[in-house]
Amino acid sequence: MLTSTTTLTMTRRLDFSVERVFDAWVNPEMMRKWLFNPEGKANIVENDFRVGGSYRVRDPIGIYFSNPKI
Repeated sequence: MLTSTTTLTMTRRLDFSVERVFDAWVNPEMMRKWLFNPEGKANIVENDFRVGGSYRVRDPIGIYFSNPKI
């Protein structure tokens, strides 16, 4: 069994307001535009960003990603 001690940290600085970045996470249309590709092919199936809410996304090739509790 192989084990790794490597850690990868990626940082990207964006010149946007906090409100605009927040909207990009909680607005399904905005999330669709940036999450997977510029063509907007991601399908936001469920997007409930209240405390205890969840989201479910289908990527352009049909794989589902979800977070059952936020």
